[in-house]
Amino acid sequence: MGLSADQTKHGGRVLSFLRKVGFEGDIWGVHPKTPAIDGVEVYPSLKEGPTSPDAIILAVPPPSIPGVLEEAAERKAGGAIIFSGGFAEVGGEGESLQRRVCDIARAGGVRLLGPNSAGIIYPPARTILSFLTCLERPAKEIRPGPVGLITQSGGTGSFMFNLAADRGGGLAISVSTGNEADVELSEVFEALVENPDVRSIALLLETVRNGPRFIAAARAARAAGKPVVACKIGRTEAGHDIMRTHTGALAGPIRTFEAAFESLGITSVRSPAELLDVAEVMASAPLPPGDGVGVITHSGGAAILMADRAEELGITLPDPSPEMKKKLEPFLQMGASGNPVDLGGIVTQPERYGEVIRLFLNDPAYDLVIPVSTPHPSAHSEGRGHELIKIAGETENPLPNLWLAGKLGQEGADILRAAHMPIAESAESLMLAVRGMIRLGRMKRADKKRIKTEK
Repeated sequence: MGLSADQTKHGGRVLSFLRKVGFEGDIWGVHPKTPAIDGVEVYPSLKEGPTSPDAIILAVPPPSIPGVLEEAAERKAGGAIIFSGGFAEVGGEGESLQRRVCDIARAGGVRLLGPNSAGIIYPPARTILSFLTCLERPAKEIRPGPVGLITQSGGTGSFMFNLAADRGGGLAISVSTGNEADVELSEVFEALVENPDVRSIALLLETVRNGPRFIAAARAARAAGKPVVACKIGRTEAGHDIMRTHTGALAGPIRTFEAAFESLGITSVRSPAELLDVAEVMASAPLPPGDGVGVITHSGGAAILMADRAEELGITLPDPSPEMKKKLEPFLQMGASGNPVDLGGIVTQPERYGEVIRLFLNDPAYDLVIPVSTPHPSAHSEGRGHELIKIAGETENPLPNLWLAGKLGQEGADILRAAHMPIAESAESLMLAVRGMIRLGRMKRADKKRIKTEK
């Protein structure tokens, strides 16, 4: 509805993006004054269209939406996405209109995404039902990735898609739920647990409207081995006020959300960038068999940084045993044999880095090992990337990488990402992911023990 040849309008943008990514399904439009648009058949009304549509894009003014949905029910349409705002988030008449729209859709068996939704981006199926600016990228950059995103903020979802694309990746799927008049976050959450393209789930949420369903979905995700990461926005009074005018969401105490996330094994982060970072790492790394973490670096400052974050997050860094310290001595150059271990200068004999990582991986005190790399020198970046991939193939334990290199050592980071290695370029993101992996590992072991006892 509202199909247009004008690519500055939502209807025109969706058509353009569908064609760019090579969508293979049928497309037809509805417009009362236009007979055809760029080779697409256009009909005066929905009831005059050729088939019963699976999905309808409603890029029309809010007052016309009730009538369109009545026609959609007559045509037995599967679902509709409402881009328009001006509903519950504005209160008064908008709230009444949203209730009416929802009632019509439910009575007619039409599922409704929105209002105020930015739509769905599903690269594996070459299906773009969205107008977001991230889709203005070249077609080759609208690619799938391991993370499924559910967001109650369309623009922030666009930022996350761009961030993933800039790294050479993408998202498995992105769903913007908007005001959630009908389909709400927990229902999409359930669907992503079942989606084989999704290896971890990222939630950018203002509120949860169906608590029991959300809890059930989180437990199903854990049982399916799909880590869940959440960024709860609207943490302050100022944020609460904006939420009410954004999607009409109601605020709840942040402590309640944090406690629920903790009990369900959901990793909580504080920004959209962290949300993507942590979800990508957790999508690519196995769960550790225990809690012991080893950190290997060749920077004293990085060693201090990692020690600080580990203590703040309750991550255990076992000190190397006397036997281990003796093994480490030949590899140190003005460094320190603690945990984190600091190799010191690494300009000469860069192979020492890989050998020390192997020492930690072979020590039963360490269930997860973190290599921390800096561009010193940058000429080592390519070789180090390949060596880390080789080492990862020699172990079943997690090897999440912290790559503190920036543009100077970007080649190594790109090599690791191309091999689907767990990698972050922020110590905060990496350690949040590690904490989440450890907690999920504990829960998985507890679940197995409980099931065994019950039997």
